[in-house]
Amino acid sequence: MNSAVWRLLLLCLAAGLIPFWPSSFQKTPPQEYQESFAGWPREWQGLPLRQLPLADYEQAFGTGFPGRLARFTDGRRQIVIRWITQATRKLHPASDCFRALGYDISPLPAARTSKIHHLHCFLATAQRDKFHVCEWVQDDRGGQWSDISQWFWQALMSPESGPWWSYTVAEPLSP
Repeated sequence: MNSAVWRLLLLCLAAGLIPFWPSSFQKTPPQEYQESFAGWPREWQGLPLRQLPLADYEQAFGTGFPGRLARFTDGRRQIVIRWITQATRKLHPASDCFRALGYDISPLPAARTSKIHHLHCFLATAQRDKFHVCEWVQDDRGGQWSDISQWFWQALMSPESGPWWSYTVAEPLSP
């Protein structure tokens, strides 16, 4: 093999080993993140929020999660909010969760609101249940990510840009 192929193979091997890098070499978020949680929002788009108990799978997900998570309803939609203090692979696309619960996933075009630049949206369908689901991550300084992987790499390389808020909004659709 020529030297270019060897360099490419070594680069791929090094990239594959990054997740196993000893944590003592990784950047860590400032300690004040752990103490700066201001609490959950009380309303969503003008509607009062009511906190719901976490399902068993959500409680299991929360074990070892760097931050906090809670589930709410505004009377129509379910909203899962996560407050995240460091880059983590425990935050993954909501479509993975719905798929694991037996839903078929149909991607939708990226959506936009007046306050959020881009939302990752999809339809989740299982038997008679159908949900329109959108998700995004944002920080308190105006940074927004519709792609969880994109957020992860940004958070890993710039931990001082956190903490972050992840939102997943599931709106039931009529059958």
